[in-house]
Amino acid sequence: MKQRIKRLDKNKPSRSLTKIIIIKVLPVIAFLVAGFLLVPYGSMYFKTIRCH
Repeated sequence: MKQRIKRLDKNKPSRSLTKIIIIKVLPVIAFLVAGFLLVPYGSMYFKTIRCH
C-alpha cells in the first residue's frame, strides 16, 4: 500500500503541471490561430474602407 501511495504522490505534480500548461498555453495558441485567420479578413476590410 505504501508503494501505491508514493506512486500517486509522484504522479500528482506532473498531472497538475500538465493542467497548468494546458490552461496557460491553449488560450495563447487559440488566440494566435484566431489572429492568423482573422487578420487577412480585417486587412481586406480596412483596405476596402480606405479605397471607397
